Amino acid sequence: MLAATPVAAAALESAGLQTLTAAMFVRSDDPQPPRDAGQALTLPDPWDLRHADVTGYAWYVVDWPLAQAPADLQGLYLTAITLPAHVFVNGSSVGLTGSLTGRRPRAWEQAQVFEVPADLLHAGTNRIAVRVHAPRAGVGGLGP
Repeated sequence: MLAATPVAAAALESAGLQTLTAAMFVRSDDPQPPRDAGQALTLPDPWDLRHADVTGYAWYVVDWPLAQAPADLQGLYLTAITLPAHVFVNGSSVGLTGSLTGRRPRAWEQAQVFEVPADLLHAGTNRIAVRVHAPRAGVGGLGP
């Protein structure tokens, strides 16, 4: 989930890095990643523009295609997360930014890296699910 220019994106992909920008947005209080489809959107997703009235819990669901199963530890980089977040890969928790009902991340905390053990991943489509909580309307967002 890296932001890049087209030239830089090509260089990143040749280095094995991917930019994931297609997501589903699901409003749900369920603490487990959703199985149902939600609203399709393209990241970044600024809530003040797309979800101005949304408060409470929601999920971003992103499919992560892999041509082959990795042998080594992988990383998941969220470029801009403006809400506390809990991150899952294929249904397993890989980390969180703090209490979901805690304070919002400050500017220097909005980019986060999560380690993803190779044994959680497989060839084909892997699913990233990011649970967020917005205490007020219009304050959320997720970058590419």
